[in-house]
Amino acid sequence: MVPPIYEHILELERKSPDRYVAVLVPELVERRWLYYLLHSQRPTALKVILYRKCDRRINVINVLWHLTS
Repeated sequence: MVPPIYEHILELERKSPDRYVAVLVPELVERRWLYYLLHSQRPTALKVILYRKCDRRINVINVLWHLTS
């Protein structure tokens, strides 16, 4: 699931070389750390890829989503 998103972000960057690209990455926040392990780690993987391989014109913004019972 991460590669199509990453490719789309790179395409946006290529199309607009004079603009910044902001990427909003939603992250689930659980009450207990054990529940965190049960959810997908795609946001973390996407952030790592973007930080390592992208240009400085791409800004990554974390949006925390607190889950309540």
